[in-house]
Amino acid sequence: MSRKSPSVIFSFATITALLVSGTFVGCAKDAAQSPFSPPDRSPYKDAFSDTSESSVRQATFESNVADPKWHQSLTAAIAEAQQSDKLILADFTGSDWCHWCVKLKQDVFETSAFKSWASDNVVLLELDYPKGSQLPPEIHQQNQMLKSRYGISSYPTVLLLDVEGNVRAKMGYEKGKSASQWVQIAESKLQDGAMKTRAIATSPDAPTFR
Repeated sequence: MSRKSPSVIFSFATITALLVSGTFVGCAKDAAQSPFSPPDRSPYKDAFSDTSESSVRQATFESNVADPKWHQSLTAAIAEAQQSDKLILADFTGSDWCHWCVKLKQDVFETSAFKSWASDNVVLLELDYPKGSQLPPEIHQQNQMLKSRYGISSYPTVLLLDVEGNVRAKMGYEKGKSASQWVQIAESKLQDGAMKTRAIATSPDAPTFR
């Protein structure tokens, strides 16, 4: 699936200068602990251990699906998106404190349904805001800039962006939806967003990479 921007005007020098100078649920911005996290267990542990034959077959199938690359650098993601003529899927996440961010990764991003779709349609960009570890200074600065630029107030927030920085769709953790349903919702939002792209691009308040 090809999604070509009508006119791509982008300068790597400009983005370098910038870096230097639904129905979804999420975790509260900058909360010390996610209000949604179960109190007595780590968000990294499953509530139940499923060792049925069907789950083993599914796990084997999942392990055979190639993992698409998740970029941390916006510049690298834009370069690949321009070369491949794809959108950028930017995941704003709190990987070590946000329960719903961990659920989104486990229930959607690590599944074969998502990996297959992502490999064909998007370039993946992880924008992490951890509390228990430190990012490289340039990545931390980039992520703070993008959080401010797009007004991110809860996690996870997933934005589908074109290479100029226009928001084509907004997603999150879609409670009760499978990975295949998550992908279908994303496709539906992209179709709806395509009708609004020109208006967004011409808005004086639209955040862009330029």
